[in-house]
Amino acid sequence: MLNLESAVWIIARLCLGTFLSVALPVIAWILSRLFLQYAAPDATTIYIMQSLIIGVPAGVGAVIAWWNADAPTALKWTIAVTVPPGTALCAWLTLELRGVYTYYGLLGGSYRVPVIDIGDLLGTIIVASIITANIFAATPYIYRLFRHHEN
Repeated sequence: MLNLESAVWIIARLCLGTFLSVALPVIAWILSRLFLQYAAPDATTIYIMQSLIIGVPAGVGAVIAWWNADAPTALKWTIAVTVPPGTALCAWLTLELRGVYTYYGLLGGSYRVPVIDIGDLLGTIIVASIITANIFAATPYIYRLFRHHEN
């Protein structure tokens, strides 16, 4: 049952999770631009690299925000190991699905050169990472909060 204390815990963790899911990927992206020299031959490689650079830190931030010290150790390790790569995978899938335009592909596809706008790409990846990381990390926490009354 949802009481005031549980609602406050959920809202506080959601705010912290959103903040960390934005702050850590932005720091990681800035550091990658400063210290990594990467050249991508195609759009898919760019999408995968950016999804990993943004998605994994967003997942780590969500795991930190939704960490439940009362949960069993196996569950804590499962969440810590699966949420960051799951977030990167969902960010990559979002980028791949975002590029599908049915009005170009109905009669055999489009042969135009893809234009990659970094600002649009980052906006899409960060929003997708925030949402998926917090959903993936919050689900076990909220389940254990209501089922086992753990904060």
